[in-house]
Amino acid sequence: MQIFEFQFNPRIKTKKVENLFQEFESSERNLYIIGEQKRIVPGNEKFLTNIIRMIKDEYALNEPENHEKALQECLIKINEYFKIEIARNNTGWIGNLNLVIVSQDQGEIHLAKIGKSKIYLLKYENHSELNNKDKKTSSFFGSIISGKMVYGDRLCIVSEELQKIVEKKKILEKISKTLFLDQKTIDEIIDPIKKDLEKSSGTFFLLDNKNVPKKKSALLEEIEVDFSIKELYYNIKRIANKKTLKIDSDFKNILKPLIALGLILLVGSFIFGKKEKEIAKDINIEERLVQIDITKEESLPLLDALYKETEAKEVQNIIDSLAKIERVDEIKKIKEFEKDIKGIFLNNYGYSDNLVISDKEYKSNLPIDSIFEFQNRIILFSKPNKLLELKNNQISEIKQIEKNNIDNLTPYLANIYFTSGQEIIKYNLDSYNNWLKSPLKQPTDIISMSVDGHIWILQQGNQISKYYLGEHLADINFDIFPSSKNFIQILTSSQTDYLFVLDSSHNRIIVLDKNGKLVKQIWSEKFNNLKQIQISDNKLYILNSNTIYETTI
Repeated sequence: MQIFEFQFNPRIKTKKVENLFQEFESSERNLYIIGEQKRIVPGNEKFLTNIIRMIKDEYALNEPENHEKALQECLIKINEYFKIEIARNNTGWIGNLNLVIVSQDQGEIHLAKIGKSKIYLLKYENHSELNNKDKKTSSFFGSIISGKMVYGDRLCIVSEELQKIVEKKKILEKISKTLFLDQKTIDEIIDPIKKDLEKSSGTFFLLDNKNVPKKKSALLEEIEVDFSIKELYYNIKRIANKKTLKIDSDFKNILKPLIALGLILLVGSFIFGKKEKEIAKDINIEERLVQIDITKEESLPLLDALYKETEAKEVQNIIDSLAKIERVDEIKKIKEFEKDIKGIFLNNYGYSDNLVISDKEYKSNLPIDSIFEFQNRIILFSKPNKLLELKNNQISEIKQIEKNNIDNLTPYLANIYFTSGQEIIKYNLDSYNNWLKSPLKQPTDIISMSVDGHIWILQQGNQISKYYLGEHLADINFDIFPSSKNFIQILTSSQTDYLFVLDSSHNRIIVLDKNGKLVKQIWSEKFNNLKQIQISDNKLYILNSNTIYETTI
């Protein structure tokens, strides 16, 4: 399978167009999404990105069963999302969204599209346009086009603005007459009309059904090692804390080179996998050790102190590398307040100067426990059960939820999800219901919750539970070094591939992938009173005491 893809996005102020191509591979199964959003209005900048992320997530949930069925279930969910957006008066995308989804599994192919992009099937010296049963252009996904691609067949998708140029210059005819394709051949076909294409906006996508085996190294194999960072740390610490032997003065001159050599070897034993510059630095330290005059009594404490300092740094570097700890010395400060604040709020446009502070004195006699955006409204929650709205710098009560022990309120699409004891509740301002279908897999000891289409529950004991459509999918037990019992928040979104876990006791933010594998740990001395994190695009906003910091994910 070969992919050739060209994107054209001229930087013209009058053209507000976004073209995106995403490829997701899983074993032999492939999903390709080609999207174009035109005439983007303020507030809808992330609409296409969000749709692509939802398609990927929904498809992955059903993929193992049946690829056509997986695509059908995916389209149902996306159509439901479109209806919700229309109900919210978000209609600027209607007629301006061109989207094609290609699901390919070995010889089978399934297609779905919205808008005016054209799909072509190319055979030798022949090509034809593929159309579904829905002849009219719709703002919703309709029926799926399914079929088989034999070896040598090619699938081509051309965005709306590029179609006339591609047809006029007979690009598809030229490609169909070419027996063997590679990047050089495609470039030779496209280059003569590249200047014309660059005046337009769009994507030219070509899938060549030619199996190309992936290269596999015959030199190295991955070896799995039974290894514990904790064991290493405590063994090194134990060795470092052993008492120093007393040296008789008669033997000092004899032992001088041996001690120097021993120190060099001990320091060197902690050095592995380093770059040449780092090794050179350590050699300088060793030279300083050799230069010490050991015949003087006062030199022995100096020698011991220098060794311990060097050893401690080397041990820390080893531990950081193995535990994937990323130490941040300098971090961007966004804002500092005169007093401690309780939380921060980010709207759909990311961080702005209109940051809303949630504290007990914010223009209300009620304590504000959480704040979030829901259906273009700023909603505040005050325990035990009051929902309020912040509008025109005034706070007014809009609802009282008839439920006890409400916590972890999280908006997603048309609903607000929250926990009540061991229950997960789905609420839409008018009614609520217990979202879990089975009481057998209720979460216990809930610390925090986050929603990205799935619901993620952080529980005591370093456990994250994953739910979808009211069903329990999996439990993730993550063993992090150093261990902690003070995790206070889990955070994710449909726009990121990561889970973020906040640990207030160890000055760090733990980053996991959505299978629970450790990616890294972000640590800083400035994280001495972590309270909350928020994400927007690829930026992480961190509330520590009365200061907000920003870092790139």
